[in-house]
Amino acid sequence: MEFSQGVYIGICLAFAIKVLAKDIHFGHSIKTDTINNMDVYIFEMIMMKDIKKCIESCKTRKACKFFNFDHQAKLCYLIGGNNTVWFERKPGFSFGNKTDWDMTEHENCGNCSDYSVCKKDGEGQYSVCLNSGCGPPGEKNNTIFLGNMFSIGDKIKYECKNRYRANSDVSLTSTCLTNGTWSPVDFECVLADYVYKLNNTFYQHFPYAQNWDAAQETCSSIGGYLIDITSPEEQNFIEENLRNDYTTGFHCYWTGGKLMDGVFQWLDGTSVNSYTNWNPGDPCYCSAEQCLGIDISFNYKWNDKPCTWSCNPLCEIN
Repeated sequence: MEFSQGVYIGICLAFAIKVLAKDIHFGHSIKTDTINNMDVYIFEMIMMKDIKKCIESCKTRKACKFFNFDHQAKLCYLIGGNNTVWFERKPGFSFGNKTDWDMTEHENCGNCSDYSVCKKDGEGQYSVCLNSGCGPPGEKNNTIFLGNMFSIGDKIKYECKNRYRANSDVSLTSTCLTNGTWSPVDFECVLADYVYKLNNTFYQHFPYAQNWDAAQETCSSIGGYLIDITSPEEQNFIEENLRNDYTTGFHCYWTGGKLMDGVFQWLDGTSVNSYTNWNPGDPCYCSAEQCLGIDISFNYKWNDKPCTWSCNPLCEIN
């Protein structure tokens, strides 16, 4: 599941049962977001013979707020989080909310950890706390994680967000251990090769040369556009990173500047003249040289070139 804007795992249900009141309601789907917040999530899935055992399992877990029971598969889903639910009809499932139940007999387990299961002691009282699973995995910068089952032995997998990469070759999979913690994963997501970030803007160049039209298509394919440079700070930032990444064979980088109606403009139609970094003698304002590039041989200054020339795409992604 990915994963950039939130995940909706529909646990689709037909009839919801309020256990004590015996009221019958339409089923629900439950919003779960396993990326940026964990308002609602499945933390345990158990094979059960009937719905009564599913209900009791939820009552014995401190973290359980709801249950979903799949009558055909005999699967009991135990769900934690807040009350973020909304309605959807779906046959074959029943839904319960823990707030509907009498929890008096489980009060002695109130000191159990969130992911403990409450068991009966020798006198038949619910008072023994045993581990039953893990809480939501720890967040890592610039990552998402895949998976929403948090029982012992369950696994989740971390992935780096777009334009980031893992800084090591270690496994990015974490397992819920018997002690109720997730196995450690020692990595960081760092900016990918040829990617830079200034404030909230990403820049990316590609290590192959294309004509101007093809370069713009390359940028569009990653959700960006050929760069516009509108301040000396932006020019200095880009220039510094391009110098650090210089590879023999790179000659120039395309920007989004193009000669239109006798004036060089960026792709949004604004004039490039609010800030310029032209090489002395440029531009020529001639029909043969209508596209704006950053030229390495001119110390990374701007140079107007024929649009059919080959330069490396330099993209901006907001």
